[in-house]
Amino acid sequence: EGATQGDPAAMAKYAIGTRPLLDRLGAVIDDQTAKHCWYADDATAAGKLESLKKWWDEMCTIGPQYGYFPNAKKTVLIVKSLEFLPTANSLFANTGIKISLEGERHLGAVIGSEKFRKEYVSNKVKGWVKDVLDLADIAKRRSAVGIRS
Repeated sequence: EGATQGDPAAMAKYAIGTRPLLDRLGAVIDDQTAKHCWYADDATAAGKLESLKKWWDEMCTIGPQYGYFPNAKKTVLIVKSLEFLPTANSLFANTGIKISLEGERHLGAVIGSEKFRKEYVSNKVKGWVKDVLDLADIAKRRSAVGIRS
């Protein structure tokens, strides 16, 4: 059934349980044309489009045998250049995968074009500045009314 959330051994058990799936997926791609890595149940792959498509198809085929169910709606293929877009659209047609030339947030970071990364970081910093200003405003109002804790 698995480990209880918060169990210190949960990640180790999950890693051991998913290792056979990762090994099989690694066997279908050539190390020279693609690489894949995982953080818990978040899979990431990079490489040549044909290799990525082979990897995706294999994951969709064998993943459920291991209790892993790929979700195309939550999957983004980032294409680094406009010249690769027609091939990406052709290979990944009818998969439900979003194809982006710009980029996407990934595990708390951002992957993509320089413009996309700068815009993402700028928006993050603006949000943090707003949060700090809001906290400062709260502190000023609390001290103005003499509330001490």
